[in-house]
Amino acid sequence: MCFYPLFICYSLLFVIYGAIIYGKKSGHIWFWGILFRGLFLFSIPFLSDDFYRFLWDGRLLVMGLDVYQYLPKDIIVQFSGDYMHTLFRNMNSPQYYSVYPPFNQILFSISGLYAGDKLVYGVLIMRILILVFEMGIFVLITQLTAFLKKDSKKILALYAFNPLIIIELSGNLHFEGLVLFCLLLSWFIWLRYGQIILSAVIFGLAVSTKMIPLILLPFVFNKLKYKNGFLFSIVVLAVNLILIAYFMNLEDFSNMNESIRLFRSKFEYNAGLWYILRYFGELFTGFNILKYAGPILSLFTLIGILFLSFKSRFSFAKTCLYIYLVYLGFSTTVHPWYLIVPLGISLFTETRMMIFWSFWVFLSYYAYRFSPVQENLFVIAVEYISIAIFMVFEKQIRAIGNDFIDKYSSV
Repeated sequence: MCFYPLFICYSLLFVIYGAIIYGKKSGHIWFWGILFRGLFLFSIPFLSDDFYRFLWDGRLLVMGLDVYQYLPKDIIVQFSGDYMHTLFRNMNSPQYYSVYPPFNQILFSISGLYAGDKLVYGVLIMRILILVFEMGIFVLITQLTAFLKKDSKKILALYAFNPLIIIELSGNLHFEGLVLFCLLLSWFIWLRYGQIILSAVIFGLAVSTKMIPLILLPFVFNKLKYKNGFLFSIVVLAVNLILIAYFMNLEDFSNMNESIRLFRSKFEYNAGLWYILRYFGELFTGFNILKYAGPILSLFTLIGILFLSFKSRFSFAKTCLYIYLVYLGFSTTVHPWYLIVPLGISLFTETRMMIFWSFWVFLSYYAYRFSPVQENLFVIAVEYISIAIFMVFEKQIRAIGNDFIDKYSSV
């Protein structure tokens, strides 16, 4: 992959993004937001190959096969058509059982049902699904900001025109947009209508898309107090158990858990804090301690999440954001699209750190210059040091930026 031209283009997109937002010319947000996403409509993703596994799982479901029971490498011989072999050759996980929860699989199956043997049709259907959920996010941002008495137009523009969000959702076909939609809808139903059960059902669907939203459950439990918090948690659990019971058996659950465990014990990518810990671990032991450090990192993550959940005095959105940051901080893998949900949440706070990170995280694609992927720790250090500086000095940096914008605007 030619990283340097790509990063220059991405940087120019962020310059345009800043000019739109801070130049106060962010009119026709819906039109331009949809148009920018529509530019990817018939393209094949090139920065991520995850969609091959999405299409594979969807096709297996349509065939009546259990996606959690079979390894792709074990059943590819059963297929004679070019389509399944194309998916198999290009997927990055043929030796792993599927790790995608049931609600995500339902969406994959829609593509598998209507795409036929055409790769471009499968991509198109998934892209349309993601675009529909993003339009839902547009509506929810408008509704939530109005309810919270925030600048609806400004916050909607911050989301709609962010290059990382457009590229990773519409471009690379990641379903973090569905997770964000469900979380915002759950929050809106709770705030606007006080419907605990319906809010919990929607939250449960977010968990059944990507399991990560579970990290917010202790905080929601505490926020709702004992009775409502217990009810909310039970409903979230029930929604997921129902979907799991429909799609999976005990053996399937074991297979999925095995793939998740292998992923956490073998994969490292764009992990700032972990790389520091790994360095000192190798210094003292002489080998990569990833296999043994996983439980320790999980413990620290849990402690951080519980502390914020029960001791935080920040706003609801800000506490949710910090919980996600704790999770990302102790993760050994931080792909660019992992930032989308906390970025969306951050728009309802005063901090713009996630927007800043959404630019610098693109540096992680430098590793794709090589095959197999090979990271440059200097590049990763630039990313995380830049983020740390912004976090510490955000108020001063934003004040300087606002002064510059005011002077420029008056010229």
